[in-house]
Amino acid sequence: MLRKETAQAILNKKNSGFSKIVSVNKATRSRSSHDVYFLDYFNNGALKRLVFKGVPEEKRRTPKNYNLEKEARTLQTINRCNEEPKYSVPQMVFMDLSKSVYPEDYFLMEPIHGETISDFFKKASPRNEKLQWTHEVAAICSWVHSLDLSNFYFMEKIDYGSVFLGKFNDIVDKIEPYFTRYKPKREWELMRTVQKRLNLEKPAECDFALINGDISTGHFVRKKRGWCVLDWDSSAIGDKSWDLYWALKGVPEWVLGLDDGVDRLTDFYEQTSKKKLINSAYYENGAVAMAYVYGVHILENDLYHPHRNVIPELTGRMVKQLEKYAY
Repeated sequence: MLRKETAQAILNKKNSGFSKIVSVNKATRSRSSHDVYFLDYFNNGALKRLVFKGVPEEKRRTPKNYNLEKEARTLQTINRCNEEPKYSVPQMVFMDLSKSVYPEDYFLMEPIHGETISDFFKKASPRNEKLQWTHEVAAICSWVHSLDLSNFYFMEKIDYGSVFLGKFNDIVDKIEPYFTRYKPKREWELMRTVQKRLNLEKPAECDFALINGDISTGHFVRKKRGWCVLDWDSSAIGDKSWDLYWALKGVPEWVLGLDDGVDRLTDFYEQTSKKKLINSAYYENGAVAMAYVYGVHILENDLYHPHRNVIPELTGRMVKQLEKYAY
């Protein structure tokens, strides 16, 4: 728990004592590998806010392999080299890895307020309105992937085929004991067939780009001049296709609830970027398979997941696509 007096010491270190903390509030109650707080303070008579993001030492090498310094450098680099005014990321204000004031690595960044693509999609009713937000996601991903890789020399290139398969095989093994509570046996046989084919067909070549690594419609915030992309803790040099389709993992209605939503996502991405996705077929099917098994996991383990009520309908669509892939 970040205390008020500790937050004051942090601002003193950054601002030489000219800021007075008013309140410290945890930004999220969800389980996470990091801590996020809103720091409200007075500075020269004006009430201002900063976002504190910290990582306890014991969580720095979790399965998520969280690296706060990498995220901070990514934000700084994008802000320095980005030439597209329509897209942005939060401004990183201050970083401290010394643990002299607080026993965690942490940084401070500007707060980002506004509606997300997820919010807009929920309010859209005609089919064409929903597809428009699919186009926005494709355009934002295209911008991320266009950033010059030479500026991100501090990142490793990651074989996302192996990363994806590791996650996928792990969750398939986890859901097996309770799968038939929710699904017929034939669908389990389908899933094992899909799993075998995905493992056999892993792409030999990776379509490298800077990727956000955790694409979500809730991470794209509308600002006056365009979009701000949040949450870069999973950023890496990885495969463009997996980054684009990762949003399907959460079983979102915005794509899978539309008959040709996934195809439209792919087509508009390629139109915007003017480049073909070399691994799109593999990762599209892989993402749908991941969404399917993740949906079963949600039914068993997460009573409050926002997509829980639409999973039965959406998984029916997924089965049809996976049958085409498997057989």
